[in-house]
Amino acid sequence: MINKILETLKGDNDNKFFDGVSEAEINDFESKINVKLPDLLKKLYLEINGGYDGSLLEFYSLEKVKNIDNFDFGYFAENKSGKNIIWSLNENDVKKCFIKNYKFYYSFMNYNFGGAYWFINLNKYDKKYGEILLLYNHLNEYYKCQSNIDNFFKLYTDYGSIEILLDSEIEIKKYLKEK
Repeated sequence: MINKILETLKGDNDNKFFDGVSEAEINDFESKINVKLPDLLKKLYLEINGGYDGSLLEFYSLEKVKNIDNFDFGYFAENKSGKNIIWSLNENDVKKCFIKNYKFYYSFMNYNFGGAYWFINLNKYDKKYGEILLLYNHLNEYYKCQSNIDNFFKLYTDYGSIEILLDSEIEIKKYLKEK
């Protein structure tokens, strides 16, 4: 699957990707913040350490992977203070889900120059380990996107970056029919 992901990321566009990191750098990252990267994400970081697909998708370098608390959304005036507000909303303010244990969710990709961000739960002891959330910061909405990184990248390689903004393969197929 890793080759298919790299192929899809690199595509035919004017892309830019950086050399992968070493196993030691991954181990350092994991022990420093007490998290565990899923195997597929580790393999991807061994091949590329971030980059841009030449279209609208950015895969973050390991240095840029931050938990929601420390993530700089940066593009929107309401977040210029450096204090992110989306996870401080209460359950009634949020349309689709409520982020519990948000401190365990770490950024790994964005789409449309920060229009949408994907975060993955890296707490190896949490029952939602590997769950991926999609945050639309400027809309103050977030969604459970996929239950794990394998499903996420399968949808990405099968359908493309715009379509993985959606929640499921059923929604993607419906979206593609309407196009």
